[in-house]
Amino acid sequence: MLSSRELTNEQVGFLQQTIIGSGALEKVERTITELADQAMAALNRITLEPQAMAHLKSMAEKVINRQA
Repeated sequence: MLSSRELTNEQVGFLQQTIIGSGALEKVERTITELADQAMAALNRITLEPQAMAHLKSMAEKVINRQA
């Protein structure tokens, strides 16, 4: 099924439920949160001009909160 270039809605739904049911989605989301917190803490430890810091934090937020 995974090698198929054209999945049906039913197949996609099955795969989604498998990923959710396995706990993989929750684990990935938890990892993203942990790494995002570390990244923001690292940004807060460095000294930059306020405009540069605001730009970096804005970019980080966009990457962290993007939707697939």
